Amino acid sequence: MSMATSLEVRCPLLDHEFIEWVASLPVKYKFQSGTRKYILKKLAERIGVPREVLYRRKQGFSLPLVHWMRHELKHGLLSILTEPRTLQRGYFKPEAIRALLDQHFRGYRDRAGVIWLLLVFELWHRNFLEARGASTHIFTPELVSANVAVHAENAS
Repeated sequence: MSMATSLEVRCPLLDHEFIEWVASLPVKYKFQSGTRKYILKKLAERIGVPREVLYRRKQGFSLPLVHWMRHELKHGLLSILTEPRTLQRGYFKPEAIRALLDQHFRGYRDRAGVIWLLLVFELWHRNFLEARGASTHIFTPELVSANVAVHAENAS
């Protein structure tokens, strides 16, 4: 991700000589009083990293996918997922796709996960099947629309 944003970064923990040295250290330097990476955290404290940063719980990183889909990506999603070639493939019921998108864009339900899966599936189809001239009817529409309905209900 760093190079995608034009950042040049290095990860010191990928240096095999450093890792070999750390592996040779006694356990008391790596794990002490329930603290993992003990020696690394003590070194970070010495160079000024605040304790509240070093000893806080892990935090996940999530994307604002719901917001993006309702705003910046809305036009692109609609143009891909509702265009005739997408809907005429027979994988999904067009009215179900439109209803799903409508629920999401009006803010009635968060359908970002299902919409993301549909988008990735359609783009995969275009790049790997359509581009190679493969058949456009691989799955039976009844099977796929039943699975989408089940997954949509489970996601709510």
